[in-house]
Amino acid sequence: RSDFKPHVGLLAGMISPEGSYDAGSELGVDIGFQPYIPFATGLEVAYSRAENRNEADDLNRTTVLAKASYNFGGDIVILKDSYIGLGLGGAFTSDTSRWVSSPILGFDITVRELPQENQKVSLGAMAKYAIYEGSDVDTFSLNGLVKYWF
Repeated sequence: RSDFKPHVGLLAGMISPEGSYDAGSELGVDIGFQPYIPFATGLEVAYSRAENRNEADDLNRTTVLAKASYNFGGDIVILKDSYIGLGLGGAFTSDTSRWVSSPILGFDITVRELPQENQKVSLGAMAKYAIYEGSDVDTFSLNGLVKYWF
């Protein structure tokens, strides 16, 4: 059980959509666990918003991603806390829904070990490039994460 490393976390950061949109914000929740070392699975639900520089509608999306990742581990300082992964899911606006895929790169560094066995708090960052179905605007996002591991 201690190797499962389940977690729940909050993410917040910025998005940079293609085209005539200004950079915007993204907020979300990230949950997951590690069923088999060094692989992890999870679910991310995030809301992003970006304003359009033209008269067209602003970009407001809710994205749900099922994620799979590979955790590097080892002894090398930066690399041991890093992961690479892929997210697949859907993006929802007020009038449409689209498929989305997203390569992911990130890290989580433990900032506090809690007195309970295997519980800790980590800070990290995650970069992803969301590729949306059809002609929807693709986005790059960079988020900070706070995770509670139990």
